[in-house]
Amino acid sequence: MEDGASAGDPSNPGELEPDAWCPPVGDEEGDGSGQAPDFEDLGAASGEAFGGAVNGDAALVAELLSIITKSEQAIDTVRIRVAGVTTGQPFPPPSPACDIPAIYNFGDSNSDTGGIAAAFYPPGPPSGETFFKRPVGRASDGRLIIDFIAEKLGLPYLSAYLDSIKANYTHGANFATGGATIMRVNESWFAHDVSPFSLDIQVEQFSQFKDRTTYLYNQAKDEFQRSNLPRPDDFTKAIYTIDIGQNDLAYVFRTMGVQAGRALIPNIVDQFDASIRQLYGKGARAFWIHNTGPIGCLPVIHAKIVNPQRGYLDEIGCVDGQNALANEFNEKLKAKVVQLRLDLQKAILTYVDMYSAKYKLMQDANNLGFKDRFTICCGYHDQDEDIYCGNKGKINGSEVFAGSCNDPTKISAEEAKVTSDVVIGTFFVNSIPAYVLFDSGANRSFVSIKFVHHPSFVLEQLPVPLEVEVADSKSFLVFDIYRNCKLTISNEDYVVDLIPMVLGEFDVVIGMDWLSSYKANILCNRKVIQLITPSGYELSIQGEKRGGVVLCSLVKAMKYMNHGGQSFLAYVIDAEKTVKSLEDVPIVRDFPDVFPDDLPGIPSDRDVEFRIDLIQGPSL
Repeated sequence: MEDGASAGDPSNPGELEPDAWCPPVGDEEGDGSGQAPDFEDLGAASGEAFGGAVNGDAALVAELLSIITKSEQAIDTVRIRVAGVTTGQPFPPPSPACDIPAIYNFGDSNSDTGGIAAAFYPPGPPSGETFFKRPVGRASDGRLIIDFIAEKLGLPYLSAYLDSIKANYTHGANFATGGATIMRVNESWFAHDVSPFSLDIQVEQFSQFKDRTTYLYNQAKDEFQRSNLPRPDDFTKAIYTIDIGQNDLAYVFRTMGVQAGRALIPNIVDQFDASIRQLYGKGARAFWIHNTGPIGCLPVIHAKIVNPQRGYLDEIGCVDGQNALANEFNEKLKAKVVQLRLDLQKAILTYVDMYSAKYKLMQDANNLGFKDRFTICCGYHDQDEDIYCGNKGKINGSEVFAGSCNDPTKISAEEAKVTSDVVIGTFFVNSIPAYVLFDSGANRSFVSIKFVHHPSFVLEQLPVPLEVEVADSKSFLVFDIYRNCKLTISNEDYVVDLIPMVLGEFDVVIGMDWLSSYKANILCNRKVIQLITPSGYELSIQGEKRGGVVLCSLVKAMKYMNHGGQSFLAYVIDAEKTVKSLEDVPIVRDFPDVFPDDLPGIPSDRDVEFRIDLIQGPSL
């Protein structure tokens, strides 16, 4: 935001003073002054975009609250539940000068508080587990940004328009549905998780909602009949929040690609413009408009990437082309908001730069307590399969449950190196190198569903389903097992039964069922496993320890190999090495007309037939 900008200039608004963006109180028409500026740093990770983990980390919640409330001076303290721990965080009371009686929200799963769940199938556990302690229709473990906005304004959480059970619309309604788009697309919820309630349909639902509730309110005979209805005067005083557009870009990427999708952006933005004007015609005056986030940074997008070409990802690992299109969409959206400020003289339109806020959170993921910015906390996604959070699905013939990341079997490799009762290392399982975790805290042994593609793994059905309990007393049933798998340690084979499930970094987790059968002990302080081999000898297995790369000389390496040490040959290439051009090759560069512009490289190996003719008789 440039210094010295005028607050009255809709194309270049000035610094926001506290409460300057509030809609006119007691003046339904307004005077068109006090246009609200861009919030260039407002936002936080939310529902659809980043797994809704705003409840999962205290630092992230604190950052969110400090951003949303930055214009307030008076600070009180309330108790906020964060991942099961009560922590005090600053949370200001609603400003007395900013008397907003209601919120009407439109969008997708970034702000859906139960619409798509009421229309189709509600999300089950672990959704809602960290704050509400039960599923409440949000694609999140806790609250969404729209919930924090409601708290900031001193309003209750919004009831979804499509959810009629115990709904309360006295302070607004939520028309957002997960998977919603701005434009109408020829897809369905069942095929591509696209909501049938596009933005124009949501606005039409609001129009009907306003007309019907106003009629019922005026016809009511007492306050009891009005108890769940909005006051007609509040529609003009309310704030209208819109967070949508991400699924339009996903549709473009899925159906036509980045380049062809550019031609569709102006049409998408025009349809957004038409919806704002329709809301304005129904009395809306204060608009809070989020731009779209960095879709190329979504972990579910990252999970589909295999061997990306150089330049495909940006410096933090996001898909550069997809983010570029998101930025292009945002620029056109911002220009449209500026035009709307000029055209709708009685409206206040605030453009919120969620893209910058979310991208910054991705950049600072490690500082905010996340080990890996692209790890999906809930759900299973790879190049070919998608099982969404809280659902069951089949992977390689095995039924798996896509639970949350609090599973103890998902301990990271770095944590395992410093955790006393576990040992990690690389061993052969069915003659395939596997990253193995020996965990005395696991009762059974498990194998990653990504690891069992080899035909040596034969799937059997358990005679009785087995209940597996993971973190927070969550449990699910498993029905299959791979019996008599072969774990090879120091050239001896051990039999182990493995249950398929979604694991983290490890291919195999060896639990107490196997450790006890071979009388194994874990020496915690030395990270060593001692066990009795099938041939009756005592064997010590040294696990990996935290530390850097250890180098040794060739002479010492040969000594280790002569004493039976295992060795591995690694062929390493420099993936960042630049390709030589014509100007880099002596002699060749002097004849540019003869040689092609791009050198093909070293010729491939091929058989060459040599022939020598011998003459009989003469001697040399």
